[in-house]
Amino acid sequence: GGLAVRLVDEAVSRFATRMGRAVQDQAADEAEGTAKATGHSGSGSDGGFQGETQLTLYDFDLEDPFERQQVEAVRQAAAEEEQSAENAKVLSAQQRRECEEREREQAERTRRQRQALGELEGMI
Repeated sequence: GGLAVRLVDEAVSRFATRMGRAVQDQAADEAEGTAKATGHSGSGSDGGFQGETQLTLYDFDLEDPFERQQVEAVRQAAAEEEQSAENAKVLSAQQRRECEEREREQAERTRRQRQALGELEGMI
């Protein structure tokens, strides 16, 4: 009950706003037509005004819950994809640092082995 009353009230409010704009537009067109004295003031504005004298589906502005869910799902998927890409970058940077650290350790071990071999050869 309460939801229906609220929906109708909002629709009537939108309809009144739309009708107010149409009347203002018609008055402006008529004033413009009078000022120019071209005589087209009646034909153009009346044709656009006649179709707007009833409540339309647009006035009710109903929200499709399935469409809203679909839009939310697309937004959430995009956010998850962005987060996944960000995590991959962080992981990639971390893996690169670990790899560089292993290479430095290997280079240090190799240097020490060569130094030790050099000392042994010097003793012989």
